[in-house]
Amino acid sequence: MFSTQNFMHQFLQENTLRPASYVSHWKKTLVVAPHPQDEALGCGGAITLLRQYGFDVKILYITHGHVNHMADQVIPKALIREIKEKETAGALHSMGLTGQDAAYLRIQDQLVPAKGEPGFEEVSRLCLNELEAFSPDTVVIPCRYHHYDDHYASWQVMQQALDQLPYAANRVEYMIWKDDPKTQEMMSDSVLKPWRLDIQPVMQQKIEALVAFRSQKKEILDWFGREEPHDPIGGVAQTWETFLTD
Repeated sequence: MFSTQNFMHQFLQENTLRPASYVSHWKKTLVVAPHPQDEALGCGGAITLLRQYGFDVKILYITHGHVNHMADQVIPKALIREIKEKETAGALHSMGLTGQDAAYLRIQDQLVPAKGEPGFEEVSRLCLNELEAFSPDTVVIPCRYHHYDDHYASWQVMQQALDQLPYAANRVEYMIWKDDPKTQEMMSDSVLKPWRLDIQPVMQQKIEALVAFRSQKKEILDWFGREEPHDPIGGVAQTWETFLTD
C-alpha cells in the first residue's frame, strides 16, 4: 500500500528548498490556471515574489471555475463567471497584479478538451496566441500528475502551444495536491525533479490572495484537510511551494 506519510517524509527530506530569490531566474512569466484560485494555491508566493523583483507576470485562466458544486446547479453560468472574476481581481491585487495582467479563455468548468477531443486544437491555438502576444521567458503550468480533468487537459493544450512557439520558453510545473495518493503514485516514477521554493517573505500576500476566493473557502479547506475557525484560511498555507522541472 502506498504510504502518504512515508511519501511526504521522503519528499521533504530529498527535495531541495531553494531561496525566495531563486524565482528571479524565471524573469518574465506566464502562469496558467485551469481555474481561478489554482494560481494562488499552487504558486501565489512565486507570483508575488516575481512582482517584487520587478518582473512582468501574466495569468492565463482557462475556465471560469465554479462557486461550489451545489450552487452551480442553480446559479446562472454568467453570474458564476461574474462572481469568480470579481474574486480573481482581489486575488490579483494581493499578489501585486492588476486586471490587465490577466487573460480569460472562459471555458466552462470541467469542459477543457483533452488531446483528441473536439475543440482541443482551437483551445491550443488560443493559448498560443496568448504566448505570442506576451512572449514570456518562463511558462508555469499545472502539474501533469494532477489527475483532475481540467488540470491535465490544460497541461496538454499548453504543451502543444509551447511546442509551436517559435522560441524555447522555460517550462515549470506547479503542484497543488501533494498529499493526493494518485498524484504521489504517478510521481513515484517521474523523470521530473520536484523542488521547493521558500515563500516565507510573502506568506501574508499569498494568504490574502486565497482569502479573496470567498466562494471557494470550504473547498480549499477540504483539500488540505484543515478546519481552524479562527484562521481566515484555516491555516492551510505552507511556507514553501512545490515545482517540477526536467
